[in-house]
Amino acid sequence: MGDHGPAYDRFVAELARYPDLIDRLLTAHRLTGECDGCRLPGAQRAISAPCSIRSLAERAQGLVSTCARAS
Repeated sequence: MGDHGPAYDRFVAELARYPDLIDRLLTAHRLTGECDGCRLPGAQRAISAPCSIRSLAERAQGLVSTCARAS
């Protein structure tokens, strides 16, 4: 499935079972600019988007799409 390793791939596969959670993660973690979901209030350092959580959610969403097309 990916180049991150088997544990990451298992996590993506598990996350793919929860499309509502994937949607919430994608909403909270921006595609561009600074990630609001990864930044604590008052934090000095912003995380550039896309963050690793968004990348994970996108990968799980892709797996959901792939499985839906295969059905």
